[in-house]
Amino acid sequence: MTLADHWPRFRTEKGGPILDWKRFELAAFHYEPVLNLTPARFTHQTVDKQTAKLAKRLSPGTLRRDLACLRVFATWLVREGVLPSVPLWSVPAAPPPRTRFLTPAEMKAILAVDAPAWFTLATRLAMASGQRINAVLGLKWEQVSHGLLDFAAGAAARQKRRGVIPILPDVQALLDAVTDRGEYVIGGRSRIHYHIYLHQWRKVCAVAGVEGASPHSIRHGVATALISAGVPMLEVSQMLGHSSIAITQKVYVKFDPTYTKNAASRMAAMLS
Repeated sequence: MTLADHWPRFRTEKGGPILDWKRFELAAFHYEPVLNLTPARFTHQTVDKQTAKLAKRLSPGTLRRDLACLRVFATWLVREGVLPSVPLWSVPAAPPPRTRFLTPAEMKAILAVDAPAWFTLATRLAMASGQRINAVLGLKWEQVSHGLLDFAAGAAARQKRRGVIPILPDVQALLDAVTDRGEYVIGGRSRIHYHIYLHQWRKVCAVAGVEGASPHSIRHGVATALISAGVPMLEVSQMLGHSSIAITQKVYVKFDPTYTKNAASRMAAMLS
């Protein structure tokens, strides 16, 4: 009997109190090889081995969340008498806060660099939609219809909340220029994975003179630019695919200190 055989009962018992069960499902997906082991083979070595494999394509933050979910499951297994104890596996160091965002000028500089067509298309779609780069790389042609980029459709959307973006003429022109109409918009028949995009991203940023930016800085830059331009917070929240406007306010207002300039100016006028 494997650990995975206990998962349905764990879900039945713990699914209610756990607020984000999708987070647990994603952890189970990433650590499926570990969950398919028998209790006797569930050791810190087997967990660490899978973590090392995942580290090639997942961020430290994602791995930390996955391992936290795995620990909850393992603790439950100990309580149920399935495991004698929770293995002391390694946990990646917490990543630094993501405070870097791209300015519109930096976005233009990146797009101006001569790069592979797939990279330019993926980057342009990320800048036009504000979606995470993994969502863009995983976008399928079946999600492009009726004038919309439906990032919220399909199995991938269960991992993280995503938006539905109207296709404007400039983006439509890019899509029309794609000749390989395989399953994926980026890459055609074969999906281009994050680590490949990241390698190209670093090369392009070096040429563009953009320092200290990750692909996620695109999403931060889009949100910050829109908020700075006075776009209603609700619209920005819906574009990013956030579940509530509170998340948008909490995460992105801090990137633009000028957002509260109007409020501060009014208060100063009252005190003058």
